[in-house]
Amino acid sequence: MQWLNPAAAGCLGASGGALLRLVSTSSSSSISAGFLLVGYALSQALMWTFHNRALGELSLLRATSVTLASNACASACLGAALFQEPVTRKTVAGVGLLLGGSLLIVRGRESAPKKNKKEKQR
Repeated sequence: MQWLNPAAAGCLGASGGALLRLVSTSSSSSISAGFLLVGYALSQALMWTFHNRALGELSLLRATSVTLASNACASACLGAALFQEPVTRKTVAGVGLLLGGSLLIVRGRESAPKKNKKEKQR
């Protein structure tokens, strides 16, 4: 379950971006725009909460790569669902490459930092 926090952070970041885009593209009243902005602020606060929790559980590199990959996937899905953005081969390939790279980072071994000569002599 250690991947849940960074994945949630990425999805919340994407949903915040979608809410902000809805504010800028919708022709709705100022009251609904206010609700969208409150939703944006809430999603950003939750995103940073989950990302900080992830940094406590994982290394910086792993937490950030999972957050980035989940953000890209969620952004592509929300763009297609909410804004009728076309899902092209380039989009699918880009998300696939991000997921593949993130998987390589997450599954790779973390090496311990090498000790310098002064520490070895002690």
